[in-house]
Amino acid sequence: MLSQMQTQARVHSAIDEQQHSTSSGEPAVLENNQVAPQSRSQYLGSAFWTSLKGALDEIELELHTDVTDADTDLADEVHTPTDTSSSSGPPLIDPIVGGLVPSVLLLHPPTLLVYEFCSIYFRNVDPVFKVLHGPSVCGHMQQGLPYLDYEDGSNSVVALKFVLYFAAVATISDVQCRALLGVSSVEAVAQYRSMAEAALARADYLVSNDFLTLQCLVIYLAMCRHTDITRRTWTLVSVAVRSALALEIHTEKTTRNVFATEQHRRLWHALCVLDLNSVDLASDALILPGTYDTPRPSNINDSDISPYTIEPVSPRTGWTDSTCSLMFQHIADGARIGHASITESWKQRRDYIVELRKTIEDEYISYCDPTVPLHAFTIALGRSTGAALLLHSIRPTKASSCDVKVPFDAAYLLPFAIDALSNAQAIVNDPTMAGWSWAPWIHWHSIAVAFAALALIPEGELADRGWSVTEVAFFQFSAAALGHRAQLRRPLERLAVRARRAKGASSLGHVYDTSNNPMFQSYPLATASQPKDLPLLSEIELPSSEEWDMFLQDYTASLDVGSQP
Repeated sequence: MLSQMQTQARVHSAIDEQQHSTSSGEPAVLENNQVAPQSRSQYLGSAFWTSLKGALDEIELELHTDVTDADTDLADEVHTPTDTSSSSGPPLIDPIVGGLVPSVLLLHPPTLLVYEFCSIYFRNVDPVFKVLHGPSVCGHMQQGLPYLDYEDGSNSVVALKFVLYFAAVATISDVQCRALLGVSSVEAVAQYRSMAEAALARADYLVSNDFLTLQCLVIYLAMCRHTDITRRTWTLVSVAVRSALALEIHTEKTTRNVFATEQHRRLWHALCVLDLNSVDLASDALILPGTYDTPRPSNINDSDISPYTIEPVSPRTGWTDSTCSLMFQHIADGARIGHASITESWKQRRDYIVELRKTIEDEYISYCDPTVPLHAFTIALGRSTGAALLLHSIRPTKASSCDVKVPFDAAYLLPFAIDALSNAQAIVNDPTMAGWSWAPWIHWHSIAVAFAALALIPEGELADRGWSVTEVAFFQFSAAALGHRAQLRRPLERLAVRARRAKGASSLGHVYDTSNNPMFQSYPLATASQPKDLPLLSEIELPSSEEWDMFLQDYTASLDVGSQP
């Protein structure tokens, strides 16, 4: 079976190599059909980088040096792996035609492997991205029971199976993949992704009014966000959003039973999390605050409901099957509101995020046991993302969000960047959290703010902690910066060079041993009984400054994904 799928993958890889070879030199088209100069780099969220440049102009003058392109050749020291990601192969899901893909055979794995794939999905994906009802899916895939009221063999049920196979393979390590399937992770992901795409196409995902098909599409997109280096996921999320609106999942309906209500809530807010990837890329979200009334899912266990549940189920207090996923959805809602609040002052945005962080601590993190890996992941995820949102509220990536000019106060901002990056690295460095490492957002914004701050305060105790965590985060980001994220490498490299010049360093440094990283000793992963938090920002007042204008110019001049995909 795998040999047949390998043949398919090799054919798709050959086509993909030809596509990559011709696309790398294609010039960008601007308004009025003008062609942008190819020598100009295209960065995401251009206003943000300009503001950092303006904030660092003073230190640049003091150093009597100018950072040229030659100075930023850190790529020789930050080794980026060859692009062999699972995005190989032509896009089998056609968002325009939505046709079938007859060239791909849908080959189900052996029964024991199906059982294992199902277990992996509900271990690695479901706890942090809850869309499905576990007992219903496992009963079908592991016990051969009918799935809800669907006929076995229907296109929607087949799509569910192959999307779950793909998700399971995409979230295990290469070592685990070789032990389980006998092939590398890259090969297996490409094979199972092709079949998942073919199954979705045969379910006619583009025009289908089937709820299960949309569930499959959302799970597929979540996995593509992790495995695909292109902007395909960013584009296809719009298809999922439109489909959800057509099915009226964005609004609460009293005619739905208890089970359907929870399923609709889970799917809508999972889609909201996916949509926040646009904000992570300094773009606008498709789903705006106030455009939906579907509440977040209930904090319950899957065993609390079934398709036959009649009476409403009261949410639980404490940890459940849904806690981690629900916390992520709560954070996404807060990020969406904060990102869209362009008419409010930066202090209002800041104070809103401060209150959100407190809510996350009280409603989710306080019930976590840090000795349990999934709980420890939830703690690190909540705190890293909360600190990152604080930085976004004060240093947004959109010029339109800057109603009041705020100075770049390095000593004020650096602790929050440290908090975001150190908790994010706790996830990367802990092998017990490896199965969920695909889920968090990329903290490129925190890295940028940290380097900008370190250029202004390169020495001292705070700077030492900042250097320790930021260098590691930059190394990890650069090593994985492929596709659209590669656009962020150049501005980050420039900031790194400026910061190192201020410190008097001349190279990127050595490969860091994070096990002895003083950052983790200074900022250990907090326990539930003793929550760690930095001083509330509402206690600090920052004066206005014209620096913010300079902080936005260059960033705005480059590519803004929100207006030009």
